[in-house]
Amino acid sequence: METHRAVRPSWDCEDCAEPWPCPDRKAGLLAERPFDRLTLLLFLSGFLTEAIDDFARNGTGTVPDLYDRFLGWALRVPSDP
Repeated sequence: METHRAVRPSWDCEDCAEPWPCPDRKAGLLAERPFDRLTLLLFLSGFLTEAIDDFARNGTGTVPDLYDRFLGWALRVPSDP
């Protein structure tokens, strides 16, 4: 069973209530795809577009930096050859 899943439309983690992807889910994603950055980014891009739609339809107040939240962190993680 997958843990640290996103709850929509808030996109908070159902286990720790942190903004998703939370630190635990990020670590899990990196462990699942340690050397395949492109696949990870494409995977996260799908969630980014869903989150943009959810925040546009249901959001109230300030929209978080969704790019950094979904993709920026994955681009900053050092790649191992």
